[in-house]
Amino acid sequence: MAQQLQNITIRAPAFKGLNTQDSPIDGDPSFASVADNCIIDQYGRIGARKGFDTLTDDVTALGGESIVVMAELEETDGTRTVLSAGNNKLFTGTTTLTDVTGAHTITDDN
Repeated sequence: MAQQLQNITIRAPAFKGLNTQDSPIDGDPSFASVADNCIIDQYGRIGARKGFDTLTDDVTALGGESIVVMAELEETDGTRTVLSAGNNKLFTGTTTLTDVTGAHTITDDN
């Protein structure tokens, strides 16, 4: 049988952290059941992840389009590479974009 809706106030959603064990129906709203695109800070709280800054205005390699996806790849030896995608191409680099699409067929920047 349906129950009347009850308003609750959550000052800081998920301030107690991530809980993947309990049912979301019975769960405390102070816990998050999903935590995407975030970090756990030094106090064990869920926090915002740092973003990326624009380092280049030269979009010639993109054919005038914008970068749609950007990520950082860290290899096992500690080498970090910035990957970006746009205009159905894959690039490495920050100030200079190097096309590494190769023989792959990319559609919708995927």
